[in-house]
Amino acid sequence: MGRTKVVTRVALAACLALSACSHGQPTTNVTLLAPVAAATVHPTASGALPPTLLPPKTIAWQWIGETPGFGRSFYHAPRTATEGDVACTFTYVETPPLARTACTSSGRELWHADEAHAFVEDAALVLDRGTLYSARISNISSGCTLHAFDARTGAARWTKRLEGLGPIDHSEYLNAVELRIVGGRPVVFGWESAGRYIEALDPTTGAAAFHAIVSG
Repeated sequence: MGRTKVVTRVALAACLALSACSHGQPTTNVTLLAPVAAATVHPTASGALPPTLLPPKTIAWQWIGETPGFGRSFYHAPRTATEGDVACTFTYVETPPLARTACTSSGRELWHADEAHAFVEDAALVLDRGTLYSARISNISSGCTLHAFDARTGAARWTKRLEGLGPIDHSEYLNAVELRIVGGRPVVFGWESAGRYIEALDPTTGAAAFHAIVSG
């Protein structure tokens, strides 16, 4: 129970250049701690998906946080999501630069993954049916990458670079995202200097299910 395993995984987004966003899939060290006893597993953490997922006709814009703006704090750390006895967080530290994603069960750490060269990173998290979804961005560059992990082991299920607003040239930029589960799917609500978008993905494969640019 006390033994720790270190697993190399393609898990989180890479360090971002200041003038352009290019989330990659670098090799990341995932430290996996011994799992808790099976009896503590919450029924909703089985990984089972809703029996039917119909193509969404439309998804309304949602935003509960403050409007992105210059002069405000870039970082929202730690970001936290909970489901049953499992809690996951994303934390970014500027000096020295470090991004950490970690999950615990009843206060006991299950696993964590660190990026030693992260740059102005942020994330929105949501836990659903045993899957941790992490929408990773740079606060000062365009775009977003959505990751799906097994919340109890840290195993990467899929990674998807979002369509978002498409390629954007910029020299000064703001980027923020919020993440929800809508109709059984992870949905990213993105608000950037160049506009807003809504994007939904298939929870099993990460395939695109819905995308819309928000006018006004």
